[in-house]
Amino acid sequence: MSVAALSPPAAEPWPRAFPWLLGLLCVLQVAPVWLTTWLPMGDLGGHLELMDIVARYHDPHTVYAATYVLPHGLNPNTVALYLAAALPWLGALAISKLLISLYLIGVPWSLLLLSRAFGRSPWLVLLSLPLSWNALVNVGFLNYIIALPLLFAILAWARVASERGGLWRLFGLALSLVLLFFCHMIAFLIGLGMAAAVLLAWLPSWRHAGRLLALAPALWPLLHWIKRKFVDLEATEAGRTFGGGSLGLIRLPLRQLAAQIPAWGMQFFRDKSDDIAFGIVCGLWLIALGIGVWQARKLPRIQGIVAWLRSQGLEILTLCCIAAYFVLPSHMNEMANITERVVVQVLFLLVLLPQVRFEGRLRWLIVPMALLAACFPLVVHAHFQQFEREEVGHLPQALKRLPEHSRLGYLLWDRDNQVTFMGPLWHLPRAMFVLAQGGVTDDSFAARPYTPVQYQPGKTPEKLDDEFWNNPHVFDYDHVLIRTRQKPVEVLRQPMLELIFAEGEWWLFKVRKDGHQAGSALVQGGTGGTAAFWDCPKGQVLAGVTVRSGAYLRGLQAHCRFAGQDAARGATGARLGEWQAPERETQLQCAPGERVLGFFGRSAALVDQLGLVCGVPGGARTRTEPAGGSGGEPFERLCPRGMAAIGVQGRFGALVDAAGLDCAVVP
Repeated sequence: MSVAALSPPAAEPWPRAFPWLLGLLCVLQVAPVWLTTWLPMGDLGGHLELMDIVARYHDPHTVYAATYVLPHGLNPNTVALYLAAALPWLGALAISKLLISLYLIGVPWSLLLLSRAFGRSPWLVLLSLPLSWNALVNVGFLNYIIALPLLFAILAWARVASERGGLWRLFGLALSLVLLFFCHMIAFLIGLGMAAAVLLAWLPSWRHAGRLLALAPALWPLLHWIKRKFVDLEATEAGRTFGGGSLGLIRLPLRQLAAQIPAWGMQFFRDKSDDIAFGIVCGLWLIALGIGVWQARKLPRIQGIVAWLRSQGLEILTLCCIAAYFVLPSHMNEMANITERVVVQVLFLLVLLPQVRFEGRLRWLIVPMALLAACFPLVVHAHFQQFEREEVGHLPQALKRLPEHSRLGYLLWDRDNQVTFMGPLWHLPRAMFVLAQGGVTDDSFAARPYTPVQYQPGKTPEKLDDEFWNNPHVFDYDHVLIRTRQKPVEVLRQPMLELIFAEGEWWLFKVRKDGHQAGSALVQGGTGGTAAFWDCPKGQVLAGVTVRSGAYLRGLQAHCRFAGQDAARGATGARLGEWQAPERETQLQCAPGERVLGFFGRSAALVDQLGLVCGVPGGARTRTEPAGGSGGEPFERLCPRGMAAIGVQGRFGALVDAAGLDCAVVP
């Protein structure tokens, strides 16, 4: 049987107007990207941060050179980074929009190549345009979405190169596979496997097996990456690796996997406008599929199992992807979200599945397809503008108040927004801060094992939690930004935090590192850990502390009461130190009417034991029972005459390195 007999029917010829129509629709597709400053894409902020680090690594207006390590060796997921390094004058934000535009334009044109390679109608490509605005874009998987057009083009080139050969075709295929490695690792693994299957399936005979050598160049970066990550167990500065311990494989139930297909396929906006568009796409697709089945009756039956399988090549590839979706783990270590990436790929392949020819009266179906592709970008643009207006809001004004080289902690108390799904404000404020100030945030992608940019040893910041004022690492930061729709009353009570901006949902606090009320500070112990303090509100004095201890002290918490004769109970301070360890808690409390005048205990490089000296100015002094161990040397520290303690301070890590009091004149 000849090669021609094994090939699918010839693709429907392009009308002259088709490239112009597709080009115009692509312009409409990318318009929302460039007409909006900050896009509602969750992880995009993390990518922007890494791109800016690479682009301005040696800029003296940033702290990047002293904080991060740039990529080395053969690293996947680096196309955006290398482009940012090559075009630093363009800026990370513009480069990200350029890459997103290449994705939006590249998907339909790469599917067009695929349609010609597998003998499908080019008009079906119009259905892919609304699907380009899917949940993967909403989450902001920048590296993966820019890899998708290349992945589809590789399948088309593999089909043509396998049948026809040609040095330049094979060289182009090999180069594209290597480029796919640098775009995204998961897309590369999928693309390499599918390209190999296509090459094998469409070889005219084993005499042409040399064409499989087009896969060889891609094997080198793959094996190099496997050796680094799974054999050498190359780790982040925080010690996290791909292969250490269990891979954490999770497989969701089949019912749940089936239910989340439409969610990952096209779930972007909360008002269901994307669901309506998705429903229209599905309806048009079903009509095209039915017409294709009706038209197939007029075609001659394909003779031979091999010829039939090759005529169904696109169907087989799509079924393999669907099977992979249900078989692959749903999570794998920190490379979470594997299966949902396959969903979008399956949907794009399904677009080309109907073996239909839009001929004669059937061309009416092109009209709703083109109208949907033209109108949906207008809906996207309206939502993007709404997101920037209502959700981003006053955030740029808040971040303008921050100086260069500063460190910002960010707490997203209200995680959802009312415009899109997938929480696009996860990393956007960090990106806005980094691009403007060149500083450090508390949750950079650099802490993750699969990102090329990593922290230098000892530079990984401690991520803050919702009760960050109880964490001494809050003093590692210059400012803390909170997004909340409720007034953060508890935060406003903390004396170490000064509110400097509050507008809409954004609250920006300055961390007071040396703004004690105290007129005198007493500290006993070593120099390790992180410095932290907590002072009682004005008008209150220190009346006791809760000590968390074993053989050594692990944490302190202040208890205040009002000064003067009315000794009512006052504020309770932040938890300074480590409170997660299974140690005992001891409350050291002065008698009613008394206040803390000093402290005593045992210490060396750490604080082993702590007790309080209580009394009233000019009166007798008493001691509480101490808490802690028996190591170190004894000490006693008293506030100067006429002063009393109004807060606690020290240096804290896994243990209390140093403990002390803030003393001031109190009525």
